[in-house]
Amino acid sequence: MKKLTYLFLALLIVASCSKSIDGNLEKDYIKYEKGIIYYKGLPYSGEVFANYKNGQLEYKENYKDGKRDGIQEIYFENGQLYKKGNYKDGKLID
Repeated sequence: MKKLTYLFLALLIVASCSKSIDGNLEKDYIKYEKGIIYYKGLPYSGEVFANYKNGQLEYKENYKDGKRDGIQEIYFENGQLYKKGNYKDGKLID
C-alpha cells in the first residue's frame, strides 16, 4: 500500500509541473514576436488555451521554448473541431 501511495504522489507532482495558461485571462502577459510566444517576457513552454464567451473551448496549442510544438486544435463556437495540426519546432508537420 505504501508503494502505491508513493507512486500516486509522484504522479501528482509530475502532473502539477505541466503549465497551462488561459490565453484570454493572461493576454496582457503574452506577446508574439517573430514566431515566438513570450509569457511574462520569457519564451513559453506549455499549453495555451482560450474559451469562447459561452464556455466552449476555442483553441488549445502547445509550445516548447516559445515555438509551437505538438498538437494544435481549433474549435467552432458550438464545440465541433474545426482544424487540428501537429507542429514541431514551430513548423506544421502534417
